[in-house]
Amino acid sequence: KTGWLEGSYTTDGLPEYDGTQIRITLFVAEYWDVVPMALFAVRAAKLGWDTAPVAAVIFVGPWYCNPISRPEYFKLNFTGRAAQFRTDLEKSLPSIRSFCSRNGPAADRGCAMLSLAHCPRMTGKIYGLLR
Repeated sequence: KTGWLEGSYTTDGLPEYDGTQIRITLFVAEYWDVVPMALFAVRAAKLGWDTAPVAAVIFVGPWYCNPISRPEYFKLNFTGRAAQFRTDLEKSLPSIRSFCSRNGPAADRGCAMLSLAHCPRMTGKIYGLLR
């Protein structure tokens, strides 16, 4: 069974991991500095889930284009936002590398880091800078 509170989770929380379940955890990280906390949360899982096979897909980007939730980034021009994107990414890389390494939780399943998705309507200068 899957779905909200239907087998995968109960009203008492996450069930004990028995090796047969699949857990999908979605974190929405607006900025790179939140990614290490999300990876830590997966590593810190209880009830045996810390031993479950893990894969990670990490995608951060759109919020650097229009960072209304971070006024200090909003004040930056596009080149400054792109530089901030790279600075924040570099700071999060040690956590990502550790999680995705041969000895990390995602060693068997792997990790994917995605750049900012593009479509023909994304014509602003910032989109080209965040690749």
